Amino acid sequence: MEKPLLRPSEISQMLNISASYVYKLADSGFLPCVRFSISEKGKRKKETLRFKEADIKNFIADSYSIT
Repeated sequence: MEKPLLRPSEISQMLNISASYVYKLADSGFLPCVRFSISEKGKRKKETLRFKEADIKNFIADSYSIT
């Protein structure tokens, strides 16, 4: 069974970074995410991001370096 998708706030806590930086990483393509666009009549389009835990673990492993 696949784990539920994670919210940006959960990723922020996992990586110990701000939520706005999570959005920047996702928007730049560095952090893989699932995007949902919600549009209601007469209202502005709302975009929601969710993340797979496996993608976050891979991101951490790929970003790890010893200096």
